[in-house]
Amino acid sequence: MEKLILMFSILIISSVFSAKISKRFNIPLLVIFIFIGMLAGSDGIGWIHYNDPDSAFFIATISLCIILFTGGLETDVNLVKPIIKEGISLSVLGVFLSMILFAAPIHFLTNLGWKLSFLASAAVASTDAAAVFSLLKFSGLKIKPKIKNIIEFESGSNDPIAYVLVILFIALVKGGDDQNLIHYIYFFLKELIIGGLLGVLFGYITERFIEKLKLEIEAMYPILLLGALGVTYSATALIHGNGYLAIYILGLSISSKKFLYKNSCVRFFSVLSWTMQIFLFLCLGLLVFPKQLLDFTWIGLFLALIMVFAVRPLSVFMSMSFFGKKHDRKSKLFISLGGFKGAVAIVFAIFTMVEKVPGSDMIFNLIFFIVLVSVIIQGSTLRFFAGKLGVIENKLSSIKHATGAEDMEYLENNMFELTITETSPFLDKSVSEINIPYELLITLIKRDSSYIHPKGKTRFKLGDRITIMCREKESLLKYFSENDPSALIYTS
Repeated sequence: MEKLILMFSILIISSVFSAKISKRFNIPLLVIFIFIGMLAGSDGIGWIHYNDPDSAFFIATISLCIILFTGGLETDVNLVKPIIKEGISLSVLGVFLSMILFAAPIHFLTNLGWKLSFLASAAVASTDAAAVFSLLKFSGLKIKPKIKNIIEFESGSNDPIAYVLVILFIALVKGGDDQNLIHYIYFFLKELIIGGLLGVLFGYITERFIEKLKLEIEAMYPILLLGALGVTYSATALIHGNGYLAIYILGLSISSKKFLYKNSCVRFFSVLSWTMQIFLFLCLGLLVFPKQLLDFTWIGLFLALIMVFAVRPLSVFMSMSFFGKKHDRKSKLFISLGGFKGAVAIVFAIFTMVEKVPGSDMIFNLIFFIVLVSVIIQGSTLRFFAGKLGVIENKLSSIKHATGAEDMEYLENNMFELTITETSPFLDKSVSEINIPYELLITLIKRDSSYIHPKGKTRFKLGDRITIMCREKESLLKYFSENDPSALIYTS
């Protein structure tokens, strides 16, 4: 056990350090994670012998739940509303078109039958939320908001569509043609409708919990959301709804609300999402046997090129043809390039192995190779094409919240808290009456379990905890030493 923990810890640390390599050589970070896993696996240096699709699928399910929820949580709903139609069109019609267009090349270039070809095509039809969210952020590019929002919304919402299609074709392959078309349409719609409704329902319930509980311990809020995530996914899946869709909608619902410690929750899930991405891609790298991939080198390379330069652009242009000249050709081309394949496609391929689908080993290796090549091509050329297609945002953007290390350090060193006691000269006085100097700013008053944004007429009550921001600590000390020495017992 200790040896296994040590080896995984070394792999995780190696993955973190690989961020430097990724940035320097413009290689997608997720590809490096996979290669580290492959290097440590049975066909590499042999540190870890891992060949268990069932446990890999379990790990992948948990990882995708956290990644999709985080994607929804970090999405600004107000920015999504203007592009909701385009996003839905790409998520639904785009996945169908990708599956249909890609099935024929798979069928004719491999020995897979039509049903298995459509199954493999469905598995790789959606864009990957983990790859899109991480690559767009890690690239450091300021993509125009409308284009960036379309790509991110599509990647977060189209995985559930592809998942349902994969389940449908697994049923077709294993069960033959004993079910009619109406049965499969009913199954498809039921998964999406139940998933959507329960996502909205659990989002509403979670919002009410947050409003009513008013927890004073900051760390409890992310834990509450983590529990809500688990309940939403499992409850939806138990009644045969789409759990992935439900948790993405849950994330969007929470994102649209303002509550205390929301930024802490976003930071917590951002860290957790990156952790799960590293863990997921390491596991996927361990699961694959590189020697087996060599058999699919030329076929996989050819199929990856077809997907990146033919199938994906065609599906995007056709899906967005309903919106006239709202989006120009260059924007559509970049949306095509920004739709990365990733872990989701590989997870769907693992699902075929778990379900003991005939030819699942071939499907897994083929999809793994296609994903690997397509991510390398798209990720390494993203910056170049962003500049060529003119989709980089040149405007200055306002700072929405302080999340950087320097910002947090500044706040920690320049924000102080004091309590109004019985002897305080500020007791029962208003903010305007205490004549506070301009260097000091009263930002918040906590009264019992409520939080008050102070105005000039706001009066201080016994037990109030006041948060003050100042440019220099000396000005704070000077003011209170002259007016209320007892308040100098403060915490920063």
